[in-house]
Amino acid sequence: MTINAIFACDENMGIGKNNDLPWERHEADMLWFRKNTSGHVVVMGRKTWESLDNKKLPKRVNVVVSNKDISGPDKVVSGDMGDILKNLEKEYSNLKIWVIGGSELYRQALPYCKGLYMTKFNKTYDCDTFIQPSWVQGFHTLAKRQTEDADFMIMSKIHG
Repeated sequence: MTINAIFACDENMGIGKNNDLPWERHEADMLWFRKNTSGHVVVMGRKTWESLDNKKLPKRVNVVVSNKDISGPDKVVSGDMGDILKNLEKEYSNLKIWVIGGSELYRQALPYCKGLYMTKFNKTYDCDTFIQPSWVQGFHTLAKRQTEDADFMIMSKIHG
């Protein structure tokens, strides 16, 4: 029972452009995302849901945080982010909870996350959506795999 966040960003912590990814499909990042989130719960905001063409990510429980009536996901929730995540932990106690975007959801959810899985591309892209560095303060790197064009990091909250 763990709450984690997962995202890819550029060197400036950019994560999106026009409600889409600003980079070409990156196979290693997509594989890492699938490997980590498959079989678990993915929590996303309405815009992220819409960027998926309102289609569920397969082999995952899809939860959308929105005040609007949305059809298609397994569950639509709204309210206080702490309560939302706590209730999802109880309901899906045998699964990990993965926060997958967008930026507003990361801002609200990162204080409750124990783990952060970040792909950081070694390049700058034309982005209009960012993760603020202050949102990831308090996480330290447990593992890092470097490739030619990206770093894959597993980070954990600093305790104490």
